[in-house]
Amino acid sequence: MTPELPAEGRELDALLKALRDGILVVNSEGEVAYANGAACALLGRSEHEIRGLSFGFPISGEGDTDITIVRPDGVPRILEMRANPLEWRQEPVQLVVLRDVTDQRRMTEELHRLARRDGLTGLYNHVSFYSILKNEIARSNRNKGDLSLLLLDIDCFKRFNDAFGHRAGDAVLRDIAQRICEEVREIDSVCRYGGEEFTAILPGTDIRGAVAVGERIRERIQAQPFPAGGDRSVPVTVSLGAASLWADESTAEKLVERADAALYRAKNLGRNRLVIADEQGQSVHEGAGIPSV
Repeated sequence: MTPELPAEGRELDALLKALRDGILVVNSEGEVAYANGAACALLGRSEHEIRGLSFGFPISGEGDTDITIVRPDGVPRILEMRANPLEWRQEPVQLVVLRDVTDQRRMTEELHRLARRDGLTGLYNHVSFYSILKNEIARSNRNKGDLSLLLLDIDCFKRFNDAFGHRAGDAVLRDIAQRICEEVREIDSVCRYGGEEFTAILPGTDIRGAVAVGERIRERIQAQPFPAGGDRSVPVTVSLGAASLWADESTAEKLVERADAALYRAKNLGRNRLVIADEQGQSVHEGAGIPSV
């Protein structure tokens, strides 16, 4: 039988009802024996509806946890639930304190997301890139699988910014990020490496597969001019360096170094091309957009 507050507890009842935090008394069967006004507001139910309501499990122990509820009005909320055991009228119960932390948790998630993502393009940022790449290298070495990396740089981007302004330049960066994402798989990771440089981490992909992906990206970007303000649109091209993981390679820095050397070579050869790194860390090529493999 659900215990009720004794008559001498009316003052305490009034105090609990005035608290901003939700207060529940839950019996050993997990049923609510008491709810204050704040708890009713948080749960979107009257005290009469809440009394006898079962949590679906007995609450035991101490500590904080988050629970997600959907109120009767269909609004989902995240509640922090803090439970403390006590004796009430010779019965073991839990005093449960509820606090709405929906906005706080969403803000925390957003801050975590922003810490990993580039604010302009929404891609993974430089720090996330190295974290992802190291994890993929470890996975590839464990599974003895392929892994390739594309490093991409927008050709003459400073000249574009100087001619058309940073707003147009930012639009190009966002558009190129989108085009790259549309040419890779869900398991691939596209990152903004910095400035006008992007990377694509391609698990399970050998150098031939990386070349195919890189060429699709290069051709996609070259094929469609970019808006430069007003009715103007201008062509933009990119240069790419590609490298695949060696069997005994274990550092992300070495893989990036080889891809970067290939990218540097592509720039020196006249841009708008893909160059792949050979096994000595040098680079090989065969014409614009037609790499040797």
